[in-house]
Amino acid sequence: MGGIPTAQAISPARRPAKLAAGLAFHRRGQFGDALAVYEQVIACQPGNAEAWRLRGVVLGTLGRTDEALASLAGAIRINRAFPEAYYDRANLQQAQKRLPEAVASYEEALRLRPHFVEARCNLGNALSGLERWAEAADAFEEAVRLRPRFAAAHNNLSVAWRMLGRFDDAIAAANRAVAVQPDYADALNNLGIACKEAGRTDEALAAYRRALALQPHLAYVHYNLGLLLDDRRRHEEAAAAFRTALALNPFYTEAHRGLGVALQNLGRWEEARQAYEACLTQDPGELKARVNLGTLLQKEGRFDEAVAHYRRILSVHPGSREARNNLGTALQSARRWDEAVQVLRELVATEPGYADAWSNLGLVLGLKNALPEAEAALRRALEIEPRHA
Repeated sequence: MGGIPTAQAISPARRPAKLAAGLAFHRRGQFGDALAVYEQVIACQPGNAEAWRLRGVVLGTLGRTDEALASLAGAIRINRAFPEAYYDRANLQQAQKRLPEAVASYEEALRLRPHFVEARCNLGNALSGLERWAEAADAFEEAVRLRPRFAAAHNNLSVAWRMLGRFDDAIAAANRAVAVQPDYADALNNLGIACKEAGRTDEALAAYRRALALQPHLAYVHYNLGLLLDDRRRHEEAAAAFRTALALNPFYTEAHRGLGVALQNLGRWEEARQAYEACLTQDPGELKARVNLGTLLQKEGRFDEAVAHYRRILSVHPGSREARNNLGTALQSARRWDEAVQVLRELVATEPGYADAWSNLGLVLGLKNALPEAEAALRRALEIEPRHA
């Protein structure tokens, strides 16, 4: 979700002629000339808060962020009731990932001007970055109430609803964004994600296809399409989608991992291993790819090597439930049933809602002929997730 950094110019009636000249340079992208004019105004009128603010905006555009923030602070010192200066400061703070400070600055801008719709939307963006999704949704809802045809706010509201598990609301918000702006590929991508999460996979597929028809060079949409196709067991098409994503962005680590999963599902294990290793070369901390390398060892019947592999992962990532669950299945396959039971019992004790672990525990208890305990574990898996039937 992007910000909406815009310079809010004062009215011509209040704008000195020199400042108007600086703004003309600014709008034409002649930032150095604009900066020189703003500094001339400040030299003549050091109490001109608007000149300090516009100087801060252009310095931010030039990447001179610390100077920009200092200039905006100067504007606020001169005029503490200056919502645009707080807003511009918040945009820079958000760009620097100083999100709590950005939230405070947006809130001050909104205290001074409650109907400042861009500040309301960008407050939602900052709150989203902090994963304060309910507050973000409130901010986006207010933004679209103030400006019903604000496509970006509808799109960002869709993301917030999805993160809150309100998939129908997320789908509705994304559809409103597309209704306002039919060529909004990012909103179509978010529509696809929300539809997939809601189990409406045909609609998800259609949304991704529409997004790519509009902007075929969006690597992240090809990636999301690949995930959907792989879920639908269309593994060859999924692999092709991930390869397209990587052609567009060779450093897309998640796409390397996704390609590995699709190839693994096709039984092309050596190619899958290469994809996972490419992912790990780019990001050695990519845990899912490292766990998936262990599943390849299991597929190849190299169970003791898989056990050692998972134990190495757990020495670094002791909280990885996938690695611990897979360690249990590798021990089971190696016929080390007592160790498998111990690992899986420890896992369900810390993750009692993890259906896969209960299912695997039930299976290994069955192999040990501990049938009442096996049945109890399997029933627990079914209670949590009926698909284990």
